[in-house]
Formats: sequence, C-alpha cells, structure tokens
Amino acid sequence: MKIIKHLSERKYYLLTIFWAILIAVLSLVSFKSIAKDIVFGNDKFYHFVFYAIFAILLKLSIRNKKMNFFIICFVVIYGIIIEILQGVLTTTRESDLFDALANTLGAIVGLIGFQYVKKQKN
Repeated sequence: MKIIKHLSERKYYLLTIFWAILIAVLSLVSFKSIAKDIVFGNDKFYHFVFYAIFAILLKLSIRNKKMNFFIICFVVIYGIIIEILQGVLTTTRESDLFDALANTLGAIVGLIGFQYVKKQKN
C-alpha cells in the first residue's frame, strides 16, 4: 500500500512541476502575435485560478497537514518572483501588485476550498 501512495504522490509532484513551469512560461513569454480576443475578461481571474490550482497540486504532492502554511508561502513567493521577473526580464510585460494579490488570494482560497471539499467527502 505504501508503494501505491508513493507513486500517487510522485505523479502529483510531476504535475505540480509542470504547472509551475506553465505559469512561468505564460507569465514571461510575449504573446503579442496572439489576438487579444482569445483572452477574455479580467486577467486577475486567470491569476486567481492558476495559483489556486498550483496550491491544490502542491497540497496533493505534500500530504502533511502541518505543511499548509508552507504551501501558501511557497506559492505566494513564487507568484511574487514571477511578477518581479516580468518587470526585469521582459519588455512586453510589467510587474503588477494586483496580479500578485490575485495570485495570493487564489492560493489561499484554493487551499482552503480543497481542504473544505476534502473534509466534506470524509
């Protein structure tokens, strides 16, 4: 049974790493050639959702209940670093405090929502 649990956690680790890379690429690569019509609505919503999913995936990777604060801190710091890199490394993007706030809220709400749903299932 421990082997199955370990393989399951490993799958989530890989998915979490993929998600972190996807966030970095989408945040740091210029998509000026893509029509703005494809991305509709407020981009803060996308920040919120992507970082909520990131926090949930990290929680699935790290099943220790005492690590929730670490998970939130890690996701928030990752989002802040990405925002800083947007301002430093790119000419088509800029750092935005409200993006960082949306990232933070997404991480917190995602993890709390995940914990709530998990508790309701049990």
